[in-house]
Amino acid sequence: MDTADEETEPGKDRYLVVAAARTLDILDTVAASPNPLTLTEIAASVGLPRPTAHRLVRTLQASNWLERENNYYKVGFKGFQLGAAAGASLEVRTVSLPYLVELRDSLQLNVQVAKLAQWQVVYLERVLSPNSPKLLQARAGAILPAHCTGLGKVLLAHRNLEDVAKWATQEGLEKLTPNTISDVGSLLEALYDIRSRGYGIEDGERQPEVACIAAPLRDFSGEVVAAISATGLRESMPRPLIGSDMADEITRVAGAISQALGYSGTQRTR
Repeated sequence: MDTADEETEPGKDRYLVVAAARTLDILDTVAASPNPLTLTEIAASVGLPRPTAHRLVRTLQASNWLERENNYYKVGFKGFQLGAAAGASLEVRTVSLPYLVELRDSLQLNVQVAKLAQWQVVYLERVLSPNSPKLLQARAGAILPAHCTGLGKVLLAHRNLEDVAKWATQEGLEKLTPNTISDVGSLLEALYDIRSRGYGIEDGERQPEVACIAAPLRDFSGEVVAAISATGLRESMPRPLIGSDMADEITRVAGAISQALGYSGTQRTR
């Protein structure tokens, strides 16, 4: 029986889609091979009938995950894009970590580095203060909304603002606290301010008790690829947040990390 077309196999996790799992097995096999593979070799490696392997390989080829040359298959450009994105995130995390530790020790606050993925903020790394309250102890991998966080607003500010406006209009801006920006015009105004100022703030916008200051990280091309922030209870943060010594320190550290990522001072414009 050709089980690749079945949703699950007996005795397997009922949430496992067999065809998807087999497709990923094919991609893993081709990626791991030092040389391009024929369809027959792929089918034998993953233990599939040749007709089933053929359909899955053609699907990967049509989506540019595999590339065919003569009768041989190798990883397509989508695979290289994914690898580059994963590598970039890993590099940002690795390069940032010692700076985050130093900033945490200096400020005695939680510090983190994050990227924007699917219009949400994803923590790549967090370094927690020993005195961090429980509500601030989310770990790396946590996902936060973009429109009401300092990190998110900094990252949004360096995207194409027409795209930001389209996304915000379609998805809506949930009002989580009285301080949350919940209309598109106000969000865009805040993002313009962040571009001009060079850093962003969050002041009780996601959680009433929490504030943060965030600044962008740039890579060798000048592209903003991530952002860092320091977060604490509002009562422990300077007043006002804008123009504070803490904002200067976070911006300085962000600049140092950007230089370590290869940024030379030439910003990209949008």
